[in-house]
Amino acid sequence: MEKGQDGHPDENGVWGSFYVKADEKAWKEHVFSKMDKLVELGVDGFFLDTVDTASPWGDYGWTSEGMLGLVQAVRDRYPQKKIVANRGLFYLSQNDKYAKLIDAVLFESLLTHYNWEADTGDISPWARWHVQALDDDVVPSQKRTGLHLLVLDYLNPKQKNALALVQSDRTLLANSTHSLSFSHPALQVTGWTPQDLLPDSAPASWPTLTKLEFQPAERGAYTLTAMFDSEIPEEALRVTTRDDVKAERAAQLATAQVTSWEKDGQTLTIKGNGLNKSTEYRAFLRLISRSKTPQTSFGWTTFQTQMSDRPSQVQEVSSSSTKDGLSISFKADSMVAALYRIYRVEGNQRILWAESKTSPVILTDPVIGQVYDIEVVAVNEFGEEGFPSELTAVVRQDVTPPTPPGEVTVSQEDETTKFSWQEHPDSSSYRLYVIPKGKTFRLPAVVSETEFEVDNVVPGTYKVFITAVDGAGNQSKPGPAKEIKIE
Repeated sequence: MEKGQDGHPDENGVWGSFYVKADEKAWKEHVFSKMDKLVELGVDGFFLDTVDTASPWGDYGWTSEGMLGLVQAVRDRYPQKKIVANRGLFYLSQNDKYAKLIDAVLFESLLTHYNWEADTGDISPWARWHVQALDDDVVPSQKRTGLHLLVLDYLNPKQKNALALVQSDRTLLANSTHSLSFSHPALQVTGWTPQDLLPDSAPASWPTLTKLEFQPAERGAYTLTAMFDSEIPEEALRVTTRDDVKAERAAQLATAQVTSWEKDGQTLTIKGNGLNKSTEYRAFLRLISRSKTPQTSFGWTTFQTQMSDRPSQVQEVSSSSTKDGLSISFKADSMVAALYRIYRVEGNQRILWAESKTSPVILTDPVIGQVYDIEVVAVNEFGEEGFPSELTAVVRQDVTPPTPPGEVTVSQEDETTKFSWQEHPDSSSYRLYVIPKGKTFRLPAVVSETEFEVDNVVPGTYKVFITAVDGAGNQSKPGPAKEIKIE
């Protein structure tokens, strides 16, 4: 499929795959030829990935009827096989047809999406709508049709808030029939179940929250004091400006930016930052443990941060890597800011990294692959800093492509055509392009060696060239192209 005007099929840049209209006759024949072979091998069923390609919120919503038609065709062809579909939840809001065609639906990335740069699972920016879809569409459909729900969320078990994320998923899914697991999105590791990540036995007893008090401090900092009726095992605090979140669904929120927490008997004192001036917040707090038993419910309080003459909190901080360094972008819209400062935060230390009057800012000295926590703050004409942005993890990545490889050598022996080339020192793989004369594009062959053989190439004239791809996934410009004739 093509949504642009370049004449080339649209590519998924993450996986190097291309988008296809699901109900095209040639595509269905191709899919069924593969499935038939799998049936001969004795598979129990099929996993239908990326059904969400046809989502009405994406670029190919016009294909939703065709995608549903493909699912129907798979069910008709293999009525005894198990069918698991990846998402396609929008169909559940329409009627029960989709749910009755499949045996289970996978809700991928219900709560988290993966931060590849920081190597952590973060609360998805779409989590609120995912939870709404779970409550409004998935669970009611389960009750009507018996559809089973599989949930796969992504996280790093070593990240600081892994425990809170696992327990949040369990809380959100408590009212559904489901199977929950966690993994890395590259799917090159054995995943984890809640049983793997929650090995402890339940606490002997849970204390009851009796009082929750908020005390604002300077420039977005705060202290939250929670008092319980007995000893305190663990905590997870969530702070939000959203007023539509009820305590029983507060597990969908990201954990707050906590700098310290101290237990003193039955009192828990939490210090944090990352708040804006003159804003109403809700704070949700509950105690959690590393056990599979039900966790405590959220207590909550509301509070209003104070008005200030200093600049407001800087919003929309993001980063991207360039050949020159790490580009930090932010919403530089303060009416009273004379400049902006970028700080590197290491523990309790704030280290000034750069100053600028505009966004973006290029940092030239970050080490490639190293994770940094940064905050951006506006400074007024008197040199007074405003309210710092929320802490943001950034990583500089290698985005410099390798040099172009050399020319491709082509030879024929009987019905076999052999393509070969010299090894490129900076590459981990190659893309071999063999484009028929008169055409502008063909899908490349992905090759890890320095030669590639193909049988029964259609006779004709072709343009042949390769590109090199390094270990970071950067692709070079094409090497020298040559025209060849296949007999």
